[in-house]
Amino acid sequence: MNKLMRELQSCLVPLPPGEDGELRATFTLEADFSGFKGHFPGNPILPGVCMVQAVLVMFAAEKKVPVALRRIVSAKWFAPVKPGAVLRFACQVRKDELIETTIRAHVTCGETKVADLSLLVIGNGKDNPA
Repeated sequence: MNKLMRELQSCLVPLPPGEDGELRATFTLEADFSGFKGHFPGNPILPGVCMVQAVLVMFAAEKKVPVALRRIVSAKWFAPVKPGAVLRFACQVRKDELIETTIRAHVTCGETKVADLSLLVIGNGKDNPA
């Protein structure tokens, strides 16, 4: 597991599932979070890839198996994320095939819509060559 994933894992606060089984969690990303480094000096903004990684961390923690990103199906960003933000993730999970899963994530910061992501992931079990 790389440094970014370890940091995200330490920021993860799982929340009770939604009524429809929705996977939910928050991440508080302080100024020393490595994702902010170099993106943009003097005006740090969280890179979108960090939100993608956060979804993977959430899903892996829930399923208790390593997962890998197969493909970003769609990604839309609506607002920048600054240090100190508390991001709330709400994910709908749909199993597509034997080992592939589609995760649709809605990311907010307070009342602000931050991102909508759709990711195809694979579990890192015996059937997964990743």
